[in-house]
Amino acid sequence: MTCQQRLRVASSLVHEHQVPMVIVRQPGPSALAITSGGRYKLPQESTKLFGDDHPFADEVATDLVRVSHHRDSGKMVLSGWSPDRLPVSFAIQAGAHAGPGPIETHGFALLPSDAPVNRSKSFLRPKDLRSTAIRFRDG
Repeated sequence: MTCQQRLRVASSLVHEHQVPMVIVRQPGPSALAITSGGRYKLPQESTKLFGDDHPFADEVATDLVRVSHHRDSGKMVLSGWSPDRLPVSFAIQAGAHAGPGPIETHGFALLPSDAPVNRSKSFLRPKDLRSTAIRFRDG
């Protein structure tokens, strides 16, 4: 499909088939998130999509772009999360998790107070924990 055809299919999935969000891979390090509320260029329009109160809007937008460009992803990624409706799960299950919303992106790590974690922000990213574990392992 051409880019325009993918955008039409993504719009149909959102507006006619009630898929909350479709992320369409774009050239370069970018993607387009389509919801019933509009189209959002990622990562540039992260706060428009996720809201001013999302504590990790920029990081989540960057992660969604990475997911859309992953070698095992298709040209479109379907998401059960959207800012303008309740999240849905595509699989039949008792609950869902790991969406890009503000509640789902909070986590915690139980670490000793002297854990040598290098971090560039006031919160930890998985890569911060990974690099700490590798440094600890390699002594």
